[in-house]
Amino acid sequence: MTTNQPINTPLDELEAAKGGEKWGPQRITRGRRDVITAFVRNPSNSSVLLVKRSEKVNTYKLHWGGVSGVVEGDENLLKRAEQEILEEVGYASNQIKFVRTGRPLYVDDNSGKLYFVVHPFLFDLKGSNKASDDDHILPKLNWENLEAQFVPPQSLKKSPQQPLVPQLAETVDRVLMPPHQESIINKLKKDRHHGAAQLAVWILDALEEEIHRFRNRNIENFTSDEVNGPNLLEQLRNFGYHLSCCRPSMAPLATTTARVLSSVHKSLHNMASPFGVTVEEVCLVALQAIKRERENLKTRNSRLLRHAMELIDDTMTIMTLSKSSSVSAVVNEALKQENKEIKIIICESRPLCEGVTAALNWADAGAEVTIITDAQAGVFVKQADLVLIGADAVNTEHVYNKVGTHLLALAAKEVKVPFYALADSSKICPGSLEKLAHPGEALSEDLGEEKGIEEVIQGWLGGTEKSEGGDSGLKLIVRNVYFEGTPVDLVTGVVTEHGVMDAEAIGKEVGRIKEVYVEAFQLQI
Repeated sequence: MTTNQPINTPLDELEAAKGGEKWGPQRITRGRRDVITAFVRNPSNSSVLLVKRSEKVNTYKLHWGGVSGVVEGDENLLKRAEQEILEEVGYASNQIKFVRTGRPLYVDDNSGKLYFVVHPFLFDLKGSNKASDDDHILPKLNWENLEAQFVPPQSLKKSPQQPLVPQLAETVDRVLMPPHQESIINKLKKDRHHGAAQLAVWILDALEEEIHRFRNRNIENFTSDEVNGPNLLEQLRNFGYHLSCCRPSMAPLATTTARVLSSVHKSLHNMASPFGVTVEEVCLVALQAIKRERENLKTRNSRLLRHAMELIDDTMTIMTLSKSSSVSAVVNEALKQENKEIKIIICESRPLCEGVTAALNWADAGAEVTIITDAQAGVFVKQADLVLIGADAVNTEHVYNKVGTHLLALAAKEVKVPFYALADSSKICPGSLEKLAHPGEALSEDLGEEKGIEEVIQGWLGGTEKSEGGDSGLKLIVRNVYFEGTPVDLVTGVVTEHGVMDAEAIGKEVGRIKEVYVEAFQLQI
């Protein structure tokens, strides 16, 4: 049986301590101190490294925790984490591999004057391939720590014999995932054949499956703190964060997740006082939110198509690149109309040449299609009446799409051919969620998503010496960046379900979506 439990995020608790009537991340006004907490994992057995803080440190003396350090100014958080690992436990950057960040935690220092923003990082230790390696990979400690030990993360939720830094188990939970979640994230990361719109549907499927998985557990086998409503909500937020961050160039992954979680958050806090809900209530509210978002995705697509069709004349040549579901919908609709005579020019879109797949589909439908190499875009754009592209993300500065879009936009502007991007509002975003959650110098703000070099070289003849990172002694450096940002001043307009949006309208939508991100993931910005 489950019982009503209060939903108190660290932000709620901080607000309650001030006696405020409203809760929420935007209401914290006390002093802020940002810290990184890095966990080094032995991938062979999933144990994580904990260190016992010495009596020489300023806070939490003789407490066990992760490797941590105060963030100074706007420094790069990832580099700071790597530096702390080197200084405190002796692992150099070539001995560890960055895996992911987690949602930040907000921890009260109990003074009433200060709160800590904890930025969690997960690294894997390289070269460990045996479950018994823990004894052989112990770190070299500096003065900040007295002891170190690799421990199973689940042991942190049991009654520890030694004192732990505040919310250590919760911090670990924000960077670790169970195997089935890791599998979903890896599938999304490795996908090369589906656009942002399709991946948004996968996101909803993943969230729905996670809810059913939790709902169908035999809860009698779990302790009370693992089966209450607030715990499930936190698990959904943590999983949602990782879903949102795994493909930073694909904005719908984050906006779709955020819309669901924001809706759940609002609904739950309107249901009970003082915010007491059960697992079943969280499940029902979340499933309803997912259903609404599925319906909204379909509605947005149909409205976007209607507005995009207003750009299509009875006789015209459309140029595009890559394989966009939005562009395909427009072309397919135009081909159905007997009064329209449409010709298409499409770049093959190396390295996987998904443009060829789109071209074959349109040719099968009776269209006259010209396929060109990406390098010929500047030659053929002057034959086009209109350039239509899809978009994976749109912000106030750039439209993100397959590499080659920027050059095509420059060529189109040179010959005065209108250049439109098709993007429903789920693709409008304030930038990557990870950057919003962990401010400072960029973590991974480059949305290029560089992929494996084998995709580039597989069509080459003859042997070549190759290097992904430019190793010394090798003759050839091969790069495979997938996405790029095209400046908005090169784009005639962005067509959404609301019509053609200019820069001002996009800016307003970015601000609104940013608020949704903050509420969904309980961020303090």
